[in-house]
Amino acid sequence: MKKILIMLLAVVMLLSLVACNDKPETPDEGQGGNQANLEGKATFEYDIVTGDNAVITKFNGSYDDKKVEVPAEIDERRVVGIGAQAFYYNNAIEEVILPDTVKTIDNHAFAGCAFLKSITIPDSVTSIGAFAFTGCVSLSAIDLPASLKTIGDAAFHGCTALAELKLPDSLEEIGDIAFWGCTKLTSVEFPASVKTIGDQAFYECSALASVKLTKEIEKIGAIAFHKCAEGIAFDAPADSYAAKYIEENY
Repeated sequence: MKKILIMLLAVVMLLSLVACNDKPETPDEGQGGNQANLEGKATFEYDIVTGDNAVITKFNGSYDDKKVEVPAEIDERRVVGIGAQAFYYNNAIEEVILPDTVKTIDNHAFAGCAFLKSITIPDSVTSIGAFAFTGCVSLSAIDLPASLKTIGDAAFHGCTALAELKLPDSLEEIGDIAFWGCTKLTSVEFPASVKTIGDQAFYECSALASVKLTKEIEKIGAIAFHKCAEGIAFDAPADSYAAKYIEENY
């Protein structure tokens, strides 16, 4: 009964997060909906945010735009973020390169980009928002930046091709259902910087057979590693919170 209630709560949370597209930086009044055409190529829409910077809000490309390189500047404004739903369900792009001016990737930014195979995320990025890459079923590996501190709820939910994952030493928090359903992921090693692993963070990662935890972890959410590989091996320091969690749950 407890597991059923947890699952129901997860579904409610998933639906509520889908409806939530908050951005970390709020556009100045009257400064939204700007457009820039770069040398006759694809058009980007953007909002002007604090400090006269720009956040990409929409990419208006064609089916020929398989590789997209986001500019560091648009209309002489520094691009500091990829906004909510900026590339939402784009079924053309296969590769994206972000400039080293970008600090945040917002909610749903690349959600549903089914053919996205590669994305270059610079070390300037500190947060990846909720559902940012959910449903990117062709994304087989991702190089997370050394500056990254938070991975939002469901950020990589359903990335069924994701087979390689290296968490950076800067990472502090992994959100709820962040990697739920990454069915090709076989191992994960948490750096000492990680303090929190959310509810169902690696739920139904059916090939996940090896998990290395640290003494610095302070919280692991409900059924974080349920329905992973049969006989999954956990490595956790003796007398640590992580070791106690594993003993009680697995």
